[in-house]
Amino acid sequence: MTSNLEWLQNFYLFLCDGEWEHGYGFAIDNCDNPGWLFKFELTDTVYAQFAGPEISLGEHQLEEGHDWLVLKREGTSIKGACGPLKLDALLGEFRGWIGNVDAALESERSLSAQN
Repeated sequence: MTSNLEWLQNFYLFLCDGEWEHGYGFAIDNCDNPGWLFKFELTDTVYAQFAGPEISLGEHQLEEGHDWLVLKREGTSIKGACGPLKLDALLGEFRGWIGNVDAALESERSLSAQN
């Protein structure tokens, strides 16, 4: 099984079609909480039509310390933030959401093929 970072690299490459990557993409940055910020733009992808994840784990930074993670849909993007040691978990949550969407798309294809 590939790591979440390897998966993200491959997922990004999968979406690169000669046009999408020139206007969209993703970003990972640090924040001063301390922690990480994540944004993945879904415009012009099959994923744009699906409701995004709504994940809030340990969101009270003062009480939870570094053990927090938030991932949600905002407009056409999936945005996340997490504590300094939770970047892999954040990427894993995004990966899980994409996996669920892929399963839904495959189910739709199977139903269409049967009709």
